Amino acid sequence: MRNSPLPFLIAIDRAKNDAAALCDDSGIWLTHGDVRAEIARLTPHFTGEQRKLIFCCAPRSSEGALAYLAVAASGHAIAMADPATPHIDSLAASYEPDWIIGAPDCDFENYTAIEWPLSKLRLLKRENSAAQQLHPDLYLLMFTSSSTGNSKGVRLSYANIASNTQAIITSLGLSPDTRALLHMPLFYSFGLSVLHIQLAVGGSCVLTEQGMMTREFWKLAREQKANLFPGVPYHYEMLAKLGLDRVDVPDLKIFLQAGGKMRDDLTRDMWRDIEQRQGKLFVMYGQTEAAPRISCLPVHERPEKIGACGKSLSGGELVIENGEVIYTGPNVMMGYAESRTDLARGNEMHGHLKTGDSGHIDEDSYLTVTGRLQRFAKLYGQRISLDDIEKIADTIAVEAEDKIILVTTAQEETERQRLHALTATKTGLKPAWLEVRGVSAIPYNANGKIDYPKLRKML
Repeated sequence: MRNSPLPFLIAIDRAKNDAAALCDDSGIWLTHGDVRAEIARLTPHFTGEQRKLIFCCAPRSSEGALAYLAVAASGHAIAMADPATPHIDSLAASYEPDWIIGAPDCDFENYTAIEWPLSKLRLLKRENSAAQQLHPDLYLLMFTSSSTGNSKGVRLSYANIASNTQAIITSLGLSPDTRALLHMPLFYSFGLSVLHIQLAVGGSCVLTEQGMMTREFWKLAREQKANLFPGVPYHYEMLAKLGLDRVDVPDLKIFLQAGGKMRDDLTRDMWRDIEQRQGKLFVMYGQTEAAPRISCLPVHERPEKIGACGKSLSGGELVIENGEVIYTGPNVMMGYAESRTDLARGNEMHGHLKTGDSGHIDEDSYLTVTGRLQRFAKLYGQRISLDDIEKIADTIAVEAEDKIILVTTAQEETERQRLHALTATKTGLKPAWLEVRGVSAIPYNANGKIDYPKLRKML
């Protein structure tokens, strides 16, 4: 780990042996010394002269984090994958990982189980390794829009992750005393970045598979003295319903919000509650393609800027070109991938990212994102192609009220129920994310295309 360019591995190597690092639902803590020892015990299992690709389907647990860190320390490239996606087999077929880390019962054709120390995770090795070599700069592959079966991956370099990790730490002013409640998946860029920044600053993480609406979730946060809460707008909707004071976690003082724009009124309400406990609220904007953070608004310093998503992080620059938010910085991805062959390609973006978002920048250099130029929905941290949904389910889809609305002219309730069930099945999206609404007729433009702005007003 001493020669690693990754800040979190460097910090683990230098941290005090007895400093707390990882805890999960078991309530058992691993120190930084324990993490170092476990990494040293796990890395010999990833042998080979050439760099390999390892699919990591890691749960939110200490073992899941250790598996990820061991792969990172081994020098191989990592693809973070959602084990629950119905398209995991097609992803494996497209990218041909040399190893797969997954649940104890996971099984893939042409892979053999290898014994290793982590009892709650299975290590599978490909019987015939892929011939295609990996680019030496490639560190991480994160998948976008996987809910609809699109296997497009975001290729991120060591430099992308290193620069963004340091920039986030600087913008948030984190310290070794920071202890994050990590309840988001590690295959989600926001969740993984929380692990990165916490370990890089010498802090700690409490990982949990529990849901926010359970007593166990808040009991764990309380007992383990978590003081940083990261979440997407949906998580803050739930927190507002539960009541920040009623969940009774007095140590929570730092709140991070990303994964889509949060309603201004909810941001104000949350800030009032957070202010009462002398806390801090950071609203952040980013994309997986930016590893993943682009800008940050410290609401506690500039509450009058609520509605904006802050200034660019250090090392980056934001401009508006033809109404589109353009970002330039060292954290911009190498490019996209759709198969194993693409992983040999170099940097095709050269630090320049067209975000696909519309917005404006005020006189104080604060960015406000006003919408999407293309048809993507961003729900619970996932970016979902509405066009993909329309093709897969043969329906019309728009985003509204933190849901994907399926539009139909059918009046029969049975037909609407059929459309709802069919779309959920074919796309793999959670049924709660979908809602069917009826209109008397679908509006069209003069050029024969669906008039989506008018359609939204009809709903």
